[in-house]
Amino acid sequence: MILFAPTFRGNGQASAHYPFEVLNLKKLYEQLYEEYVFLF
Repeated sequence: MILFAPTFRGNGQASAHYPFEVLNLKKLYEQLYEEYVFLF
């Protein structure tokens, strides 16, 4: 099991974000699906 818990980004609760577009979810799935569970 892999837990992905990115750190806080932004200046407050209203502007908090994480640039998920930098993650290649298809590649993660293809590489990990047989052995791992990936939690966001």
